[in-house]
Amino acid sequence: DAARRAPHPLPVKDTMLYDLVASDFDMTLCPPGGVVGERTRAAIRRVREAGAHFTVVSGRTTAGLLHNLALQRIDLEGMYVIGFNGAAVAQAWDGAHIVSRTLDADLAAEVVRQARQHPVDVMIPHEDLIHTEAPERPFPQHEARSNATALNMVTDLAATGIAPHKVLIGGDPPQLAAVARELAQQFRDVAEVVLSAPFLLEVTARGVTKGTALAAMSEALGIDPQRTLAFGDNHNDIPMIVQAGLGVAVGNAVPELLAAADRVTGTCEDEARGLYARNRAAYDVRVAFT
Repeated sequence: DAARRAPHPLPVKDTMLYDLVASDFDMTLCPPGGVVGERTRAAIRRVREAGAHFTVVSGRTTAGLLHNLALQRIDLEGMYVIGFNGAAVAQAWDGAHIVSRTLDADLAAEVVRQARQHPVDVMIPHEDLIHTEAPERPFPQHEARSNATALNMVTDLAATGIAPHKVLIGGDPPQLAAVARELAQQFRDVAEVVLSAPFLLEVTARGVTKGTALAAMSEALGIDPQRTLAFGDNHNDIPMIVQAGLGVAVGNAVPELLAAADRVTGTCEDEARGLYARNRAAYDVRVAFT
């Protein structure tokens, strides 16, 4: 099973040259507390200066991801990003989408109706707003604050007529896991349902994952998929880790991703050890990190 490749120790140097390096943002590139270390930013600069592409792949909205990358002082010029859990590929320097795959409006409405039967917070991020029936609730507040995005209160979220990139659901982990199982079963033929954090559930169009987005970006840039390197930590990163020529799990990754990865490195929080291991995995991006 390609999705369950046994991880093994990082070699000092891999023989493959990597032309595209992709990293999840939260809990992979950016540790708890929201500060990407200077050594990590320097490593990103060196990868790009060597002529390889570097892209950040996230469940966040495009605008929210770009906002957070700017806060981390990561140069966006000439860079591409993947947002909405793979539903959008964008030019980082101006935010313009070059790939955009949305949920059908009627399907999104049905997902909303099913999800809100449970004690969870249902949201539709769209353009520069997060639409919700309960903006005072903790999860909409968290999303708005962490992505510098305004909340818009609606009476009936299922009646907005929006064809969104995703439906986002927040809730306590045990409750949300049960909702995830229910929605995955009900919408298995028409949508992707995946946890991006223990407290966040993402619903995108069928076939929309971080993996399919990475494949689309590789094709657009003329890069052999085997010359791609990806890092991740959570369930929604698994398709990207499997798609990449070399998939690397950070040490704090969920067990399912650890099982799917080719390599396992240090944790997100342990920048010194983790960065060293990540750099060694990416050695043949034509940059020697010291």
